Amino acid sequence: MIKKTISVILSLTLMLGTVGGFNCKSVKAYDFPTEYINGINYPISLNTGKDASGKLVFKDSKFLEYIKTATLDTGYFRGYNFDIDENGMLSQEESEYVDNIDIENREDIKSVEGIEAFINLKNIYASHSGVTYVDINLNNNLKGIFLTGCKVDQIHLEGHENLESLKIDGCCFSALDISNLTNPMFIGAGRQKLKSNQEFVDNRYRFCLKELNPNIDLSKVENVRVMGGKPDQINTVYDSETGTIWCSDIMDDISYDYVLGNRNTSFIDDIMEVSIELGVGKIEPLKPIKDKEPEADKGNAIYTGDIYKLRYDAILDRNLKNKLVDAPSDSEGKYYNWDSTNILDAIVEGDLPGYHFVGWFMDSQGKKRITDYTAYKDIYKTQYSGNSYKNVPKIYAKYEINVYKIKYKTNCKKKIKAKKNIKWGAKIKIPKKKLKKKGYKFKGWKLEGKKVTKKSRLNKETSDYAFSGSSTITLKAVWKKVKHKKHKKKNKRKKRK
Repeated sequence: MIKKTISVILSLTLMLGTVGGFNCKSVKAYDFPTEYINGINYPISLNTGKDASGKLVFKDSKFLEYIKTATLDTGYFRGYNFDIDENGMLSQEESEYVDNIDIENREDIKSVEGIEAFINLKNIYASHSGVTYVDINLNNNLKGIFLTGCKVDQIHLEGHENLESLKIDGCCFSALDISNLTNPMFIGAGRQKLKSNQEFVDNRYRFCLKELNPNIDLSKVENVRVMGGKPDQINTVYDSETGTIWCSDIMDDISYDYVLGNRNTSFIDDIMEVSIELGVGKIEPLKPIKDKEPEADKGNAIYTGDIYKLRYDAILDRNLKNKLVDAPSDSEGKYYNWDSTNILDAIVEGDLPGYHFVGWFMDSQGKKRITDYTAYKDIYKTQYSGNSYKNVPKIYAKYEINVYKIKYKTNCKKKIKAKKNIKWGAKIKIPKKKLKKKGYKFKGWKLEGKKVTKKSRLNKETSDYAFSGSSTITLKAVWKKVKHKKHKKKNKRKKRK
């Protein structure tokens, strides 16, 4: 009899209705127009942070977690999650209901990249968070930005004439341009603290504001103060034309007032006080940040798969019954388009006792493996010609049977050679050799605490070895201590004559 390794091919069937007794949610493949706004192809998966084209929108995993659990605090759907219908996808319509992003005191959130997805966003509350930059170039409806105590060092306010409130005290700004704001009601700049370096040149220490921030308006810099050097015109000189400070002594820090503009209201700061702690070394300029620009509408995308629930069929050999494997987690709301390469995102293979997962494949023979670079169209073309949305392809999860090595722990002087290549479902190899041990009686073998016999097989689905892949398992010898009987001595008394 020719021995073959049994391969299990699990077909991921994209169908409608109930298949083989397994209730499937409606699975479609149709031309579905997506909204393309601010460079985003809605809907956005809240499992992966990617839009319908596979583009990563929300790059910070903690920010994505926030979006998953955050609730709306205004409007008709107040109290609902951002994902109103809870299908794991953020649609363009759902994004329009989001007025506020509130991540105050969330130091674990480092970036809010992707906020352009919320096109009607009114307020960003990010004080004392881990955010270091906020790109608001595409959020044209903003009314308030609150960044107190963050490490943010620049923000571009062009195109936000209607911004009413800006609170940035305790951040790292060296300059701020609010000249384009037409009717601000509150500007809280307070004191800014940041770090930089001074250079030692020609036996003097030098620091240049223009080299730190090329966009600073030197005409707005006033009242420059130096700590560490002697604050007089002989030892310390500030060149207002170039923004350069020279000092004969090492400078601990410098500070200055940056004029914002007199708005004649107590709710708007006239100046921003800036304090820069100085080390010694090369003056590093602020990292240039390019805000996202509006993109042209690319039109409708075509969905070639709209998966709400997935079904697995396990194909085993004829001697075994078909088994239904658990559906993958987080698979609801899975979207693909023609060029998507996020095929395996949020898909988890099912567990099958006695078999180990090999990979995902485009064909039922398990030869064409799906990788992170495989596009939906690659799978489609393997099974169909053309590009009709009416044809729905399958992908296959391949499993191979576990093959074990059995070791024998005798707990005596006798050693037994291990048995190899014992497949799942086969009989357990029981040694024919009888074991002996002084003072004990051999009682058989146990596997994972259960007695095994000549009829026992490696097929217990609740065992540890069922899900351990091809591995080594150990049979342990069972011994029982022998009790010796004590013989009582009989006292023979001599009969008196």
